[in-house]
Amino acid sequence: MSKVPFGLVLSGGGTRGATHIGVMKALQEAGIRPDIIAGCSAGALIGAFFAAGHSAETTYTFFKETSLFSHPSFKLAKPGLFNAEKYLDDLAPFFPENSFESLSIPLKIYSTDLISGRLIEHHSGELLRPVMASCCIPGIFTPIEMDGQLLSDGGIMSILPVSPVRNIAEKILGVMIALPAPEKSARQIKHLHQVLDRALTLAIYSKAERELELCDWVIEPLEIGTFNMISKQNIEVMYETGYRYGMELIPEIMLSLNLPLAQCPESDFQSN
Repeated sequence: MSKVPFGLVLSGGGTRGATHIGVMKALQEAGIRPDIIAGCSAGALIGAFFAAGHSAETTYTFFKETSLFSHPSFKLAKPGLFNAEKYLDDLAPFFPENSFESLSIPLKIYSTDLISGRLIEHHSGELLRPVMASCCIPGIFTPIEMDGQLLSDGGIMSILPVSPVRNIAEKILGVMIALPAPEKSARQIKHLHQVLDRALTLAIYSKAERELELCDWVIEPLEIGTFNMISKQNIEVMYETGYRYGMELIPEIMLSLNLPLAQCPESDFQSN
């Protein structure tokens, strides 16, 4: 089977997904259309908007205005603080056909089946429940039940799913936003939650490093490593950061894909 020219892989990373939208904006301005998009968690959500043909501006407005962590879906009696099913209503207007087949760009997204412990690929049929399942951060959002599976965050198993598309695309751009904070001193890791957070982040990132090696280009903005992944406080900064990194790579990507450099845009960022 012949490969497609260009694949885009977007990692998980909670509200740091605003960085993905900035990269999306740079690609759209340059007229670069991925032939396939893969992602998990925040990357699945942003990837779905990109694959459906929505603009970066529309995607950013949704991401900024949707009440991800102050939604009236708060549930103490469920296995998560927020009922993930409630967010399907927020997504529905943007995906009226609710199917992978309706997307203008092929999309692969990944969730974790908590029952079998397997990484599950979604690429056909119903779209929104798999997207939401991939975003279900354990303990924060309730898992999604589908086809006898209990689906949660794809980042549990693979925060940056490059391997599944490496044999499909000639060139791959990977955007990694689940970055560990800079090195900490022993005095900064004193309490139980700090130890657990640091250990989990490092374990996730160590697995992602192997996937990063499979990419032709990598966007890995280390400066966002200090930003909380469940807070929107720095969302505009992350959006601008993704755009800036994306713009820096545009000429190289266009040259590799044999696209005319004459159409390469100048950076003129206007945030919403």
